[in-house]
Amino acid sequence: MGADEAGFPGLGVAYSRICEAMAGGNGPTDHGKPDDVQMTHSDQPTALELFDRPWSFTQSHLLGIDEFERECDLRGLSLRRGQLKELDRVGVLRPVFEVRDAGGAYAMQVGVAVARQAIAEGAITTRMTAKTPGPWPSRESENQLAYSRYQLLAIPLLGRFLDAMYLPKDFDITKELPWTLDGVRLDDLAPGRQLPLVDEQLIVRLSVLEPVWLPTVRQQVLLPMLTELPPGAKPEEFAEHDEAYRQAYFTYQRTVPAAELLDWMKVPVEELASQAEGLLRSADTVDPLGRWLEVVRLAPGRWKELRRDAVVALDHRIAAELILLFLHQLATEGGADADVYGHNGSLAKQLAASRLSADDSDRDGVLTDFDLSPHPLSLVVIEGETEQLLAPRLMLALGLPDPPWPIRLHNGRGVDAKLDWVYRYISAIEVHEEIPGGFRPSRPIPHIFVVADPEGTRHSPEAREQYRTRIVDHLCRDSEESTGRPIPRDLFADRLRIDSWSGATFEFAHFTDDELAAALRLQAPGLGSRLQAELAVERNSPLPRLSALWRRLQEDHLVDRDLNKRQLAEGLWPALEARVHSANSEADLRGIPLAATLLDAFEPVRNHPWGHFSYVAAGRPSEPAPNPTVG
Repeated sequence: MGADEAGFPGLGVAYSRICEAMAGGNGPTDHGKPDDVQMTHSDQPTALELFDRPWSFTQSHLLGIDEFERECDLRGLSLRRGQLKELDRVGVLRPVFEVRDAGGAYAMQVGVAVARQAIAEGAITTRMTAKTPGPWPSRESENQLAYSRYQLLAIPLLGRFLDAMYLPKDFDITKELPWTLDGVRLDDLAPGRQLPLVDEQLIVRLSVLEPVWLPTVRQQVLLPMLTELPPGAKPEEFAEHDEAYRQAYFTYQRTVPAAELLDWMKVPVEELASQAEGLLRSADTVDPLGRWLEVVRLAPGRWKELRRDAVVALDHRIAAELILLFLHQLATEGGADADVYGHNGSLAKQLAASRLSADDSDRDGVLTDFDLSPHPLSLVVIEGETEQLLAPRLMLALGLPDPPWPIRLHNGRGVDAKLDWVYRYISAIEVHEEIPGGFRPSRPIPHIFVVADPEGTRHSPEAREQYRTRIVDHLCRDSEESTGRPIPRDLFADRLRIDSWSGATFEFAHFTDDELAAALRLQAPGLGSRLQAELAVERNSPLPRLSALWRRLQEDHLVDRDLNKRQLAEGLWPALEARVHSANSEADLRGIPLAATLLDAFEPVRNHPWGHFSYVAAGRPSEPAPNPTVG
């Protein structure tokens, strides 16, 4: 089929088919629907009229030629020398504005108010829809061209178009580059007969919406500093006027009626909704992230690190989000059907999986889904400073992951310390997703290991079991309130263990008298046989404590300072390390009580269903269930 047969006289076949699709043919456009690209209607605002709107281009600045090429390259489209010029000449991709002198360039930088005067004087003109645009500026020219960031939405289709362009092998680099398309020189194409790859109206609509909703989408406000003081203002008043300038913007963002913007755009609500759907459909087509979008949309501060098709998809999602947030606000004001366009309307539910907006309250659930939750799989609560200093070293010696993840260590700070809040916080769960027969929790449900000296409220097995029962009751009650459903008791009962150090305090449960004496002499070198005798006496007491032994030595004026637990731990570590290195089996390692606890804490990590999700089913504990493939 020739170009004339396609209805676009003088165009090559490849470009004719592209234009045919964009004008309403059967093929999908770059936005997924033919309606996304329309010729400008005479009653709709033009790009120049954006300068009549407050705060235009403050959140997304216009791009010069070099900037636009860099942004294309970031998205995986490397433009060759002369291609932008040719695309401009034939009307496929023209800059939105032409700035004809230094005064116009200054006006664009200063802001909308000054730019209006430049427009009136002809220093800023529209180029995108001009029938006879001016010549392409040289690098030495004062004239400048300005693209909209929303013209980057053309990249999927622009790539297809440029793939069909090529240079003859025998071209003369000193002359005008003779780009051809399906063998037809672009120089021979009639300017003004081609459809732009991104319609002016889409650019205008997104540009008027962005001052209000783009900061919400990317969770960042970009507001230029006030570049000129009001007449008669003193330099020291700059900060005051700058703050007033910023507050004026925030007031506009908060109070501008969506109905006013709709009236200005002169576009049906249904057409906007259709454009948003098409933009998201196009994003889903090119996005390499797959389900990782669920994670990426939680971190807008890192979006700038995306590259190639991921950025292309992001551009489309941001554009769609601006439209959808506008429609939500319009529905809130009563200007659109809330059942369709509201925050919880049918359109929002239909597009939820593809949108950038994320429910921050479900952040835990998303991270848990991807095995990225910062919440531990095991919590080990040990009370003393010596234990706290030795436990991380022992984990390293045992080859276990370094705390705080997936095993977290917590200092209980005394056997009778109130730790209920720790257990209740670490086990706080909500419903991430309903599934048949149960639900997926918003965070891992940890195993909790509490080990302390056998004293106080946990002096006996019976006392420890009473303490454990009370904690399980709290956890079940809290979880039933947060999830709104009964929770099987054994979900927490099977995950909570309360223990003691084999009937002794930590130091006496782990070290011999000789090992303890060697460590204590580092703090009291003058102690001789008396120290060995005191250790023997203390070990035979009902509950041996180093603190009691040290106090007797102080009373007898044999030591003149308090026991330093950090120095004690340093002195004890060589003996503990030697026992680990000399162990021939796991049974030998479990002969070290702290090592046994840490190895038990590692079991939930070793058995965690990585790549699967956990679920909670009524009447029975959580079990692993298959997880959909993470793309």
